[in-house]
Amino acid sequence: MTLQELFFTFSGRINRATFWTRAMPVLFTYGMITNVVAVIEINNTGYYGPFSIILSLIGLWPNLAVMVKRLHDRSRSGWFILIGLIPVVGPIWLLVEVWFLASKPEPNRFGEVPTNTATGSAVAIAIVTIIIAMVVAVAVVLSVVDFRRPLTEVMPEATSVEPSVTVDGVMPDETVSTEDSNN
Repeated sequence: MTLQELFFTFSGRINRATFWTRAMPVLFTYGMITNVVAVIEINNTGYYGPFSIILSLIGLWPNLAVMVKRLHDRSRSGWFILIGLIPVVGPIWLLVEVWFLASKPEPNRFGEVPTNTATGSAVAIAIVTIIIAMVVAVAVVLSVVDFRRPLTEVMPEATSVEPSVTVDGVMPDETVSTEDSNN
């Protein structure tokens, strides 16, 4: 199966090995890039900007295509993906079906049984790719985001929150002089 067939068509089947070694590294890396862009935009503007929204929409098609092919491998219709809309149980069920359960060993209406093309080195390459993507994403976020910048600069509406009172009744930005406490 070519990369174009893997990421842009909804027909056929892919087994777990193909999912973890060919699809997940690409989808995970793309997701990390999208998240880094979103963090940068939120840090600068206080909300998701156009770049992160566009990247998310572009990545939706390949993600759906891969998930549908994995569901086909489990003898389920692509519409089974809608089970993810059921609160709590749905996403967990979908994740287990797509990520962990083995192929149905017989041909089904979606195609022949996929051959296992993954080797130990392919799995190692996939794991290393995912780890590198995570490290790069964390490094970029840590280098771009100014954690010392107050939230009120990023989100001006945060200034409408009333300041809290400490245990002794003094506001956090007030100071108590020793003369006042002696009287």
